[in-house]
Amino acid sequence: MAVTIRQVAARAGVTKGVVSTVLSGRQTTTRVSEETRQRVLKAAAELHYRPNAMAKGLARKRADTLGIIPQWSGYLSAWSGFVSEMMQGITAAALREHYGVLLNFLAAEYNPEEESLEQQVADVMDGRLDGALLWRPPGDPLAQHLHESAFPIVMMFGSHDNPDIASVDCDNLLGGRLATEYLLSLGHTRILHLTANARENYVRERCLGYQQALSNAGIPVRPEWIVDVGWEKSGDETYERLKPLFEGDGRATAVFAWYDGVAFRMLEKAREWGLNVPQQLSMVGFDGTAQYAYTAPPLTSVYQPIKEIADCAATLLIQQIRGESVEEIHRIFPPILEERRSCAPPERNGTPR
Repeated sequence: MAVTIRQVAARAGVTKGVVSTVLSGRQTTTRVSEETRQRVLKAAAELHYRPNAMAKGLARKRADTLGIIPQWSGYLSAWSGFVSEMMQGITAAALREHYGVLLNFLAAEYNPEEESLEQQVADVMDGRLDGALLWRPPGDPLAQHLHESAFPIVMMFGSHDNPDIASVDCDNLLGGRLATEYLLSLGHTRILHLTANARENYVRERCLGYQQALSNAGIPVRPEWIVDVGWEKSGDETYERLKPLFEGDGRATAVFAWYDGVAFRMLEKAREWGLNVPQQLSMVGFDGTAQYAYTAPPLTSVYQPIKEIADCAATLLIQQIRGESVEEIHRIFPPILEERRSCAPPERNGTPR
């Protein structure tokens, strides 16, 4: 049985109010002598008293907990290098500021046929969380409703259509240009882009960066060479339909994938088709997570500072929770091209590059 404040008060010979004042450490109108304070602390130690965190939070109207709410539970249940670095950044900020972290998968699995949006908002605002980090699409209605309810939120790794909602992200447009310009600098002109759901701002911006780099180099953008393959777990048929693009004299000599997992899957398929990377096919991914530095060959990638972005998002959220003044609610981190060994100049075999 948990020891209660009443028991501590009985052991120390004082009222519950005195025990609460001493153990909370807060300044109140109740005056407590040093002798009484020491007696209460001794009684609490002898009884091995531990305060009830939930009750303490209710009393202060604060839970000291940040929520992480993805669009799909699969974002976090399928642990990856990206998720690992993201969590390191969030927990670093949370620990630094003495907050806990709660993954909220219930909100991620919202089904409008079974649950109203109002109920979903109520579930998030039920007192367990002081604020939430949202990893969700730009038009997300949950974010809009939470914002309208004055509940502290920050969008991370993406922004919301509502400019009043705080966000922290990477410059994905610049990242798409960096990847494509690097391949162009090696001599590639037939560059395939593997993309995904264009409803996500970061995916769309990386694709736009790819198109900008080609246009700036005077190379026509070929719509058929912008292929939606989704995530790396897409079925083999998704990648098999790409095979003709890597055959014949006019074949693609380089690939820019919207994220590292897709680039790695493409690298595996290229090996299966008998293409040597990077001698016959160059490959660039996006994220720059450490796990892809150990592929064969190590994957060249556009590095985004995942831990720093997540840390910044959590810190910005805590500032909101505390009511602190925030000058800039939108933060953009610059990406860096990280050269490894998956890229080389195209083969010179007498055919046009």
